Amino acid sequence: MSVVVVFSVSPRICNMAASFDSMNATQLVTGGASLVNKRPIFTNDSKYLLVCVHQKVRIYSVATGKCVQNLIGHSDVVTNVSCNPHNKLQATTCSLDGTVRQWDIIDGALLTTFTFPWPIYSMLVHETFPTDQFYLCKQGIETDGLKTCFTLMQTSADRTKEDAEVIFSQLTGECEKLTVVSGNGEFIAGIDDNFLLLHFLKGKKRPTRFKAGSHPLTCLASHPTKSTVAVGNEAGHIIIITNLHRNIISNLEHWHANRVEDLCFSPEGVFLYSVGHECVLVDWNLEKGVKSFLPRLGAPINHVSCAASNALKAVCLLDNAILILSQNVIQQTIQGISRSKLYYPTSYIPCGLLLDPRTNALVKNGRKGHLHFYNIEDDTSLVSIDITGENYVSGNTLENIRMYTDVVQAAFSMNGDWLATVEEQRAADIRDVQCRVKFWIFDKQKQSFLLNTTVERPHDADVNALEFQPWQKNREGNNPVAVTASLDGKFKVWRYGDNFNNYKKSKCWNCDCVGFYKDAVPSDVSFSSDGSLLSVSFNVTITLWEPDANVLTKTLCHTLSNLPIRKLEFGRGQSSHMLICATSDRITSWNMLSCQVQWSVQLACKLLISDPYSELMASVDSSNKLFVFQAGHSKPLFFMDCRNSIISATFVPRTKSSLGLKEDNLLPWQKHSQLYLMTEEEEIVAIVTKEEADLYNKKQRFQNNLEESLPSTPFAEFLQSHGNRGSGIRKATTDILKKYVGDDTLVKEMVMTPPHILPPVRTLATTFLHSLLLPSDSKREPEVDLSDSEEEEEDMEENSEGSDSEMETTEMKKKVAVEGALVSSLDTQREEIPEKVLAQLSNRSRKQFSYLQTVFSELSIDP
Repeated sequence: MSVVVVFSVSPRICNMAASFDSMNATQLVTGGASLVNKRPIFTNDSKYLLVCVHQKVRIYSVATGKCVQNLIGHSDVVTNVSCNPHNKLQATTCSLDGTVRQWDIIDGALLTTFTFPWPIYSMLVHETFPTDQFYLCKQGIETDGLKTCFTLMQTSADRTKEDAEVIFSQLTGECEKLTVVSGNGEFIAGIDDNFLLLHFLKGKKRPTRFKAGSHPLTCLASHPTKSTVAVGNEAGHIIIITNLHRNIISNLEHWHANRVEDLCFSPEGVFLYSVGHECVLVDWNLEKGVKSFLPRLGAPINHVSCAASNALKAVCLLDNAILILSQNVIQQTIQGISRSKLYYPTSYIPCGLLLDPRTNALVKNGRKGHLHFYNIEDDTSLVSIDITGENYVSGNTLENIRMYTDVVQAAFSMNGDWLATVEEQRAADIRDVQCRVKFWIFDKQKQSFLLNTTVERPHDADVNALEFQPWQKNREGNNPVAVTASLDGKFKVWRYGDNFNNYKKSKCWNCDCVGFYKDAVPSDVSFSSDGSLLSVSFNVTITLWEPDANVLTKTLCHTLSNLPIRKLEFGRGQSSHMLICATSDRITSWNMLSCQVQWSVQLACKLLISDPYSELMASVDSSNKLFVFQAGHSKPLFFMDCRNSIISATFVPRTKSSLGLKEDNLLPWQKHSQLYLMTEEEEIVAIVTKEEADLYNKKQRFQNNLEESLPSTPFAEFLQSHGNRGSGIRKATTDILKKYVGDDTLVKEMVMTPPHILPPVRTLATTFLHSLLLPSDSKREPEVDLSDSEEEEEDMEENSEGSDSEMETTEMKKKVAVEGALVSSLDTQREEIPEKVLAQLSNRSRKQFSYLQTVFSELSIDP
């Protein structure tokens, strides 16, 4: 086997930080915002749930779990939302922008804005408070560098900053859980470290400071009818304090192993709900002294709220999900993009941001041991796949993180039929690492990924690279191929094929071959766009292999940098012959046709992303500067300085602009794909034009009527189905009448008019028979004088023996009046009709009336 080492002679070195016009581009947060930072609340009718999401409030339907309205108007983070106690159809919000706003919940319209001179971190509302009086929390002066202090102030819209009255000067903890107003509005309670503070609004009793145990308090809740307050502390204790007006009595309850995160009373005050890191909702029956549990909710809980009807409860999970419970059964799940900060002190997404080729959904690490599929177009969760099959178990303390199995690598095949994952289990005191490679196949009938093959200990060390070979129809065998690389110094080629055992013949994944290069450790792998070439980086050397035969064909030495290669990416399209390699200080482009360096750029690259559907590539350096370029050219097509720290990115193919923009209003390099970035806060940011951002914000501000978004009731669906059936019957009736009757308007009106508003048949029979004597091709008899019909209309309404008094519309009343006039006129002229005419009437009725039987028979057979 011949090995050729190629050195670049004169590479073209340039500076990628060249000036580029990006004035028309902006960064737009399109998804990933946290739903659980603040406590959600139910509307008074329990039909909707109000959730604070960054600078807006989302209104979710309890019945469908979908977002049906956005309250947009704040310019900074919304810190609190509550229903207006003076108007049940309104909501009140406060924000760090220093404003308190009142909204119409149904229409989503902004009603009133109150402006204050400082950021507002929390707010208290009660029906006993005047409409222009507010109890607001602002950030206070920190006594030390460890705790953030807050101050509760009473103020109104016409007061200045100096006129505001200080209620509590120092509150420590999570601001939203530091203060509460009693159910009857008699006092306001707050917590400072391990002390309970009481400020009485009625009477002349002085403020009280009560020591509630020796552990710092974390949350509190007030009884809706009694002078009772429940507080939770860091040790997991719940202290129920009663008789606040006289001799204070406290009762200690203990179940939680870690700190109590939140407390909430039921509307009647019979039950107390507590939550924490145990993933359990604890239901305390205060009258009977017993408790019940709803365990294994999936993640630690940080908020709980109860609907006014006591039929629904909402719990917020730290993995960015809200569960709506009814009788301890999950009725709806509102899932945002899953957060990894639950398990790690900082954002840790080992799999990065992936793209599902089948659905164009974003895929990332979700709940521990899960992969989360997220639809970025409507900012909704699609599905979460449990890869490891392990439940979350909280530790003895919050600092004691238990040993978990996490997904560290994942990759999709080109058509999305296969998913490969690498999971590892490690602990701080265990050196051995348990590793598995799993291959999942997509089941079209079940519309989900099913486990096909599990490989125990595929390598002797950590797996640091995983990739599928692009599938080609003309390739021999057409069996899928995947490659893994490990820190043990080897890479393995896995092939899907037959597996023979003693019981049955099946297909699974098997190791086809093993490759290595000297004693170097592989760092990354990459396939060419046609799958005919495999590149594996070893330290500063790039090796090129023929994957089907596992033959080393070329080695390329990266002499421009002494640092190891971190990332390899082949170009696509017209740049498919280019190979981009990135180190921590340089990006270099190799031409595979000449095996020489095409260009090299000095750049501290931390991310390198390739668009599988175009020639584009993107890189992010250590200072969070974004560069978009083509593999064959060193000059960037786009440059932007990102506001936040970027931890991952991916390209998503653009089928049609969901905002309805033309291609001229898009960035030139984003006509085929859209670039999405993930920040350290795990928010999804899109690079768009200002026109696209304005249209997106305008779309978010579109106000819907909430009543129209409610699902149909069973009775409404019944009426709708019968309404559709009725329209079909009317259409069939019209066709049959046109066939047998022609243009006879009187017959059409008789058949098409609803029977419950028709007059008695005796008032129409004579007129109907008389109409049969007047064919269009013969001379008509002298017409009946209708001049007195309008005068007789009032008499018909008063004296008619039929159902004229029960008519539903004025138009039908007029028709019946005219027909009644015809009847009365015919009765007065009955004696003047000759016998010959009566005989003719009888003969014509026997001949022409038979078609009605055919009409009704056809209607009954085929309505």
